[in-house]
Amino acid sequence: ISPQALSEAIASGTVLQDQGPVKTIKVVFGEKNAVVRYGPHVHLGEVHAMNFIDCHAPPHSIPLVPILGVYKSDSSIDFDQPCLYIVTEWIENSQTLETAWTTLEETEKDDITTQLQSVLSTLRSLPASPQPPYIGSVGHLPCVDPLLQGVGPFDSLHGFSEAYTDVARPCFRGHYISIIERLLKKFETYRIVLTHGDLAMSNILVRKDAARQRWEIVALIDWENSGWYPEHWEYVKLLASVRWKSDWALRAQSLLERQYDEDFLLDSRLRFYHRL
Repeated sequence: ISPQALSEAIASGTVLQDQGPVKTIKVVFGEKNAVVRYGPHVHLGEVHAMNFIDCHAPPHSIPLVPILGVYKSDSSIDFDQPCLYIVTEWIENSQTLETAWTTLEETEKDDITTQLQSVLSTLRSLPASPQPPYIGSVGHLPCVDPLLQGVGPFDSLHGFSEAYTDVARPCFRGHYISIIERLLKKFETYRIVLTHGDLAMSNILVRKDAARQRWEIVALIDWENSGWYPEHWEYVKLLASVRWKSDWALRAQSLLERQYDEDFLLDSRLRFYHRL
């Protein structure tokens, strides 16, 4: 795909999502549908994470959308700063779990929940590379989460905990911070695991297999916030995206091998204070 063909395809494409510094466009190359994610907030860590999974996870255990190409530019029609373009395949007849969820029977919701539990178990069991592990985006890159934007990577859990404490300090008065510091010490006992970091229902693609009459997860998308993080991070970030009146909010709490409720309550309070 040439840069000119990419620009022309974007110009005539269909906007799927516009998040300001990240745009997602459905495009056509020849007769083939594809998706382009681009913008100044699209990071190489996303590509590194997907490539790492492709190389190290058992086949078909963590469903991904195949990458067709990755491009960099100094500017674009939409942005006057460097942009990264990630081109992936378009998965025909798929829809987001957010769209499909209210149409599913309870047994189908149970099945999707079980599938996602298996995917996450595999993701969290992948051995860190290189050793010793670090905390940050894949490829030894800084964190991209809004709370820790651009800091790291950290060579130890203590370093991550200290950075998180620095984020928390302005939000609490006086010696209240000593309580927060004790809570954050737990981070230093956690494993470092590969984390998607944004498992909103809109980032889980599903499709009904007509022959088997079964809904299946066909891809996890938007690995922008992925990386090597303490084991509680997936839980915290997952619950940050739920709608609490939906029954998905209850099922989401069962997706990992344990709950990290204290960590979630602290993290959600910090994001509220920082208006994130």
